[in-house]
Amino acid sequence: MGDLIPFRRKKRSKWTQPDDYGRVLPTSTWQGRPRRSPWQRIRPWLLPLLFLVLLGWNYLTAQPDETLAPDATSQRIDPPVTVCGQGRATTCVVDGDTIKIGERTIRILGIDAPELHPPRCLAEAQKGLQARDRLVALANQGPFYLTGASQRDEYGRELFNLVRLRPDKTVQSLGNDLVIEGLVRNYSGGSRLPWC
Repeated sequence: MGDLIPFRRKKRSKWTQPDDYGRVLPTSTWQGRPRRSPWQRIRPWLLPLLFLVLLGWNYLTAQPDETLAPDATSQRIDPPVTVCGQGRATTCVVDGDTIKIGERTIRILGIDAPELHPPRCLAEAQKGLQARDRLVALANQGPFYLTGASQRDEYGRELFNLVRLRPDKTVQSLGNDLVIEGLVRNYSGGSRLPWC
């Protein structure tokens, strides 16, 4: 028969101790992995998404560029101002960012209003009507001026700021007032965000 080799019993792991039977262990222990901190549990896509949301919020709430005070080259526009197609005034409002003065079409610099011709959804149409009506009300508060160097956009509209001098000699920007009231957005060119 040969030499007998003594059998060594394996040391019992904590899993096979009699006290462990029937006890539920935390998943981090039975999977053999350490617990993760709350920051490690955040999905990898959540932080970039949060960054994009904050970036978008900053874009939407940023104030438009400083508007120029009226000077010798500024054109004065006197009320009355109506909605285009609803009156005989020479100055009328097409939508929240476009007005007509006689045959000229003026686009307000630095803002983007919801479309009315045609709107992409009912919500955009409602917002567009609010912006248009508010621009009519602002324009009828007194004379205002077209300021800034005349440029044209891709549709041939002239680009100007619409400003008014207040009694305290500060400059009121009609476009900035619409942004503050949440009826239009700041816009500096490029693709536009949807309103629907």
